[in-house]
Parts: sequence; structure tokens; C-alpha cells
Amino acid sequence: MRFVAAADSHFKNSEPLGHLNPKTGLNLRTEEKLRHLDKAISYAVEQKVDFFIYLGDLFDSAHPQSKLRVLVAQVFSKYVSKIPIIYVPGNHDDCQVGAFESEGILARSGADRIKDLSCGFHYIGEPTHIVLNGISTLFLPWKHTSKLPDYLTKNIRLVFGHFFVEGADIGKGSCRQLDNVGYSTDGLSDFAYFVLGDIHKGQVIPLPKSKGAEGFVVYPGSLSRINIDDGDIEPGFLDIVCPEEGDLSATRVTVDDWEISRLSLDEGTIPDPTDIQAHLESHLSGLSPKIVELTFVGHTTWLDQIAYTALKKYLIDLGAVKVIRKRKSVDTDEVTAKVYRGSLEDRWVGFATDKGLPIDSINLVSNYLR
Repeated sequence: MRFVAAADSHFKNSEPLGHLNPKTGLNLRTEEKLRHLDKAISYAVEQKVDFFIYLGDLFDSAHPQSKLRVLVAQVFSKYVSKIPIIYVPGNHDDCQVGAFESEGILARSGADRIKDLSCGFHYIGEPTHIVLNGISTLFLPWKHTSKLPDYLTKNIRLVFGHFFVEGADIGKGSCRQLDNVGYSTDGLSDFAYFVLGDIHKGQVIPLPKSKGAEGFVVYPGSLSRINIDDGDIEPGFLDIVCPEEGDLSATRVTVDDWEISRLSLDEGTIPDPTDIQAHLESHLSGLSPKIVELTFVGHTTWLDQIAYTALKKYLIDLGAVKVIRKRKSVDTDEVTAKVYRGSLEDRWVGFATDKGLPIDSINLVSNYLR
């Protein structure tokens, strides 16, 4: 059996990593995430795998906007006649994907049609144990994770779900609360393979050997970067082969996501503030970062001499969508931050488009502000 697994896009009502595209009225980051979702499903179709499975946290909010649900449902709708699409909800979007049906765009079916791997959108809201292509399989939605031991039986070979396993590397940008306790791998050692959402960093965690068996937990990781601290996370999805006998194999397929650059610029390294742009140019040579975080550390007199506006313009001209500026004074240990999202005109046009203001007012105010 071969399938493609993806998870954790976290579509947000208000994307902090982007701003509105004046041509479409959509957030640029939302558009990028939609492209990533489309790529993952289209890959599954092109590779003629048995099914595509999404392992939770498609949305970031318990109440995604109707417009956002429609946009995401439209991507799935392009492929439901070509491949079975299975959805196992996570902790952020439990039951929200079910709203697709009420939007009149994407009808959903339950586990009864998964057995035959029929094309369509299969929403798994309850624990479901079935045999797929000869493989005993358990689908476990997040809200039932606490009862995991009750549903696992000795003959289960493959488990799909959305939960945290002890020992997983959560990555720097994870929003997970560190006091949450994950499942011990010792308790999972009698079972073969777990393919899970929830952890944003793709990884494989070996399970302790039990009675000669050897298995592991696989996290595909986030399909798109979620936070500014996710620079160490390589977004993508997994192409997985699970035979009736023998080892499961997983191939990671990456997506081209926005580059994130985080640089610290301190007075000791660059004593002359007028050299900062040249320093940036050398570090960003060959890159086109969409998100840049600059942290300036030095005495207040040095910080006050920095040409922040010129640096911001340089980065935006380079293609940055968002520039975060942090100042840390060694005199007072005070830290201040400022965020720029695109050019002044782009930000105004996006705001006006979102509010439905006439184009004449956009031009008038934009010209005035410049």
C-alpha cells in the first residue's frame, strides 16, 4: 500500500507572516499555503498512490472564517474524483472540516467507503479500525487520543492520528505547551507503525523493540512553515509505502516555502552603523527572504544612528513581505520591536481592498501618504 501523508498547515483567519495581495484581496501567506496543499494532493494523483491522507490541524482556529473554509475546500474539490482523500482531525480543527459540507462545495463520506478506497473526501470523526489492502489500520482523531490504549489491539500494523510522542523534537517554532505529556514510546512498542500529525518538524522516532518487532513513529511535519521561529523546519509531506510484510519506507518531498532569515547585528561586530547594509548584503547574497528578523544589539547612541528606513527599503526591494526590527540596548537591557509588512502602498491597497473602499480613494490616500 502506498499513500501520501501531510499535516499541520494551520490556515489562519489572520496570517501574521503576510499581508493582503491587492490583486486578489487574499493574504499572500494564505495563497502560499493553498499552493502547498495543492502540490501535495496533485503529487499523490500524479504518482497514482492508493490515497492521500491529511493528519489534522488544517485550520489554526476553532472558528475558521467561511471564506477561508471555501478556499481550502476548493483545493480538495479539484481532486476528489481522482483519488481517495482521508481526513483525520487534529486538536485545532476538530469538527471544523466537517463544515465543508455546509459550504456546499465538498461533500464528505465516512469510513464505510474507505474500505474500498473509493474516490471522495472521507472525514474520520470517530476511531475507525479497518483493513486497507490487507493491512490492519486504525484511524484515531485527536479528541479520542486519550483512549488510545483502548483502541490498540495486537493485530494493528498501522496507526494514523494526531498526537505527541515523548522524545519528539518539537522544533523552535512550535506552539505546543512544553508541559503537555506525550505518549511514551514504551507503551507503543507492541505495534508497528504510527503516522502522525501534531509535531511541525518532520522526523522518525524508533520504537523500543518488543518480541523481535521493530517499528517507529513518523511525523510528516508541517506542510507550510507556521511561525517566525520555523526557519529550522523544512516543510513538506511524505510518500509512504507500507507492505503487508516487511518495513515501512517513507520518502520526504519538500515544498518551496518562504525563506526566513534571522540576523543579529551588534555594535562589537559592526562599530560603524553605516556598514550595516553592506553586512546584510553579504549575508543575504543569493537569497530572497520573504521574512526577515533583524536584532540590533548595542549602546543607545549606536542604535540611534542606524538608518532603519533605508534598511527596511533595501529588504522590501529584495522581496521581503515582512521585516521585524528588534532593538536591544546594552545600557538598559530594554528591547523594542517594530514590524513592517511590505511597502506603504501595498499595505494601504491591501487594507482598502479588504474594506471594500473605492479605487479612487486608494489612489488618493496612497499618493498623499507617499
